[in-house]
Amino acid sequence: MEISSIAIIANDDKDPEFAFTRQIVEFLNEKGIASEVVATSEKRYPSEDHSFWITLGGDGTMLRYVPQAVKYDTPVMGINLGTMGFLTDAEKNEGIAALEKILNGQYKYEERLMLVATVSEYSIESNIFALNEVCVGGTGNLKTFSVVTNDIAFDIRADGIIISSPTGSTAYNLSAGGPLLAPSCDVMVITPLNSHSLNARSLVIGEKDLVSIIVNQDTSLIADGHKYTDVLQNKLVSVTALKKRAKIIRTTEPANLFETLKRKKIL
Repeated sequence: MEISSIAIIANDDKDPEFAFTRQIVEFLNEKGIASEVVATSEKRYPSEDHSFWITLGGDGTMLRYVPQAVKYDTPVMGINLGTMGFLTDAEKNEGIAALEKILNGQYKYEERLMLVATVSEYSIESNIFALNEVCVGGTGNLKTFSVVTNDIAFDIRADGIIISSPTGSTAYNLSAGGPLLAPSCDVMVITPLNSHSLNARSLVIGEKDLVSIIVNQDTSLIADGHKYTDVLQNKLVSVTALKKRAKIIRTTEPANLFETLKRKKIL
């Protein structure tokens, strides 16, 4: 990768005075590399003409910006200023050293499966990308969902239906009782949220499968924890895996998922 300019996305809740952000900018200036700084409070994305993006925050910061980076086909590297750090490459005290490795070509891409959701009343331009999960519902009251995948159709009473990627299996899906998936798996998982049934179970499906959902009342579509749009009664929501993958920059071997979960006292 030829590196000419880099976007720095600074979470101003995690770096409120931008002290660490300035360190990154100064380091890049010394290397003769141009940079664009975007604060998360600005509610905008960097331009698409950068070699890669750096996020300074936690997993939530990466989740917010990776879908747009995928649209630009731009890799993302995360420096963790938060708590979890499943997706980030380096902790704050290792951040400059990790960037030095990238500039020296000592890195690789870890590709992550992305989800894309469409709602029947909207055009293709309204496709919603998600790295973790798409949730139809989740608004706090029971609804009846009609779900179709792999020629299997079923109705279920629940607060919502979660469709998760392997990356997202440790997030909302896990909280709802869904299974853990290794990040390298090419699968998705459908998990009912607060189902009103003792028989409700998660369903693991292939990356090429399509999930179609119709709900019997107005609700919301939530992607990676953010409400994106309303879903009107009897409108069709379709979710599948995106053909393009997210490119996460790694300067070290990713930690074993299950060891990480145990260390963070999730397992």
